[in-house]
Amino acid sequence: MAKVALFLADGYEEIEALAVVDILRRAEIEIYTVSISDELLTNGSHKIQVMADKLLKDIVFENYDMLVLPGGLKGMQNLEACEILMKQIDAFYENEKFIEYGESSRNSETLNEISKTAKKLKIHVLAGSIPEREIKDDGESLYNTSVFFDNEGKILGKHRKMHLFDIDVKGEIYFKESDTLEPGNDFTIIKTELATIGIGICYDVRFVELSRI
Repeated sequence: MAKVALFLADGYEEIEALAVVDILRRAEIEIYTVSISDELLTNGSHKIQVMADKLLKDIVFENYDMLVLPGGLKGMQNLEACEILMKQIDAFYENEKFIEYGESSRNSETLNEISKTAKKLKIHVLAGSIPEREIKDDGESLYNTSVFFDNEGKILGKHRKMHLFDIDVKGEIYFKESDTLEPGNDFTIIKTELATIGIGICYDVRFVELSRI
């Protein structure tokens, strides 16, 4: 069973935090809210208070499969100022993790569970992104992929991140997705009964041409 930690710093966006907790608990996934301060009581950006399940100092990061950081300007600033948490986030996002957790979309345990949840709750879900493995004649490729499910749990489409994030500042930071991942090569537009939806992942949205298609 997957184990998830969601971190709360004063000023977080309540809906981004509590909606995640609600959906995962409905799916019977073990998730804990974690206060990064020395107090369990946390304050959202709209003055809603939440009593966290745990304190940061009590968390053993190796016991968790996923870390969630909800938005909210002040909340994100407070999260970023937490050195212990940021070091752990860096460790979770190392390139080697893409390889370790890569799954084929055809038999992905992650996507199968999300499909069941979408069908059970009768909701559309944009899932991911996840590291997606694909076996080719000349070897194996790894993509950063998001998958869109309808409210019957069927896959309507998937998007492979097109614009990989590479940064190399000498003596300060080195991180290149292209060391591990291959870029997608196609736009993703999905027609649903709700709306026509275009999908981009992270750095993709910096390129406005993608959203103009």
